[in-house]
Amino acid sequence: MKRFSTIGTAVAVVAAVAFVAAGCSSGSTEASTASKPVTITFWGAYGNGGNSTQQDALNKELIPAFEKANPGITVNYVDVAYDALLQKLTTSAAGDQLPDLVRADLGWVPQFADLGALVPLSAKMSDFSALSKAVYPGSLATNLYKGKYYGLPLDTNTRVLISNQKALDAAKMTAPPQTFAELKTMASALKGTGFSVFADGGLGAWNISPWIWSGGGAITNSKQTKSTGYLNDSKSVAAVQMLVDLYKAGGIPNLIT
Repeated sequence: MKRFSTIGTAVAVVAAVAFVAAGCSSGSTEASTASKPVTITFWGAYGNGGNSTQQDALNKELIPAFEKANPGITVNYVDVAYDALLQKLTTSAAGDQLPDLVRADLGWVPQFADLGALVPLSAKMSDFSALSKAVYPGSLATNLYKGKYYGLPLDTNTRVLISNQKALDAAKMTAPPQTFAELKTMASALKGTGFSVFADGGLGAWNISPWIWSGGGAITNSKQTKSTGYLNDSKSVAAVQMLVDLYKAGGIPNLIT
């Protein structure tokens, strides 16, 4: 069975050829040359939603730079719409037609690791230990499953609330809310002012999860091997209920169409 490796918010999934290529590009100043011509098949959603700027940078700058530094290795990039990528990977895993590398969502790591479709980079890459030290531990841990690292973080993001000074003034607050209690107080103070306490454009897991974590809740255990009993924990429920209550009270606008 062909296996691949993941890079994660995205995660990448690498097979034998892929992990050799990843090793070649791990920051060494010496270029590597494949003993035989090698083609790496790489799937991703860089062009998703018509993002030609991101895809152009990959095809016109990053891949050519890698191929120049690693003679004999060719990268065949295949762009797949994000909404179709998970299904395509699942179907390809069943048919043993996986790519060598994929830029995917970090949440898919456990699923494909359990299928035996992922290569454990920590066991296969000779320079994984050195390479991993250049990565933030928290980001690296998103690819850790049952004691093995199946990918390397490719990019990440941090969700924060950016305050509007006019809204703070309207609520007669001198500083942004620091706690859930202060957030609810601000929501009440903003009634009738034309301001909302905060706005979010989605209901996905990555929109809701930070609120659960901030409230002391959890979605899985620390090893990400068990979810039963976590999402319906009292702290997790309280965080989500707060958002529901704020929405019903008009503190959160409906921006989802």
